[in-house]
Amino acid sequence: MHGMIELPVAGIHDRGDHIRPAQICALSSREMQAGLSHAAALDHAAFVIVTHSFEMLTRDRQRGNFAMMRRFESMCEAIARNPNLHTSGFRGLDPAIADRPGTDQSRAEPSRIRTALRMAEQALATWRYERQWLPV
Repeated sequence: MHGMIELPVAGIHDRGDHIRPAQICALSSREMQAGLSHAAALDHAAFVIVTHSFEMLTRDRQRGNFAMMRRFESMCEAIARNPNLHTSGFRGLDPAIADRPGTDQSRAEPSRIRTALRMAEQALATWRYERQWLPV
């Protein structure tokens, strides 16, 4: 509308009908790869992933959060390995994407194993990167 194209943030089902957004701090590497593979296999027009620069830092902004950095690197590697995927900023998108005929915009199905592994990974990362090792 008026030259504005709205693209929803992609995601996956992590349990039942619950949708987990395609965000570096929200999806594990396995979950992101499942979402990317699913979108590529079904020829989705786009798989919009969001991140914020501060997600690569601890909450106190004093050091890097290497768990999130590894997720980002893993996502980049997964995209590079899949010939059906490519990256683009919003400026590089073809405006015709808005007029593309409807395609299946489903999300990757839930996996209890992927969800449980992410929850464990996030608990460990929170303890490692967000909590102080010693009392102040």
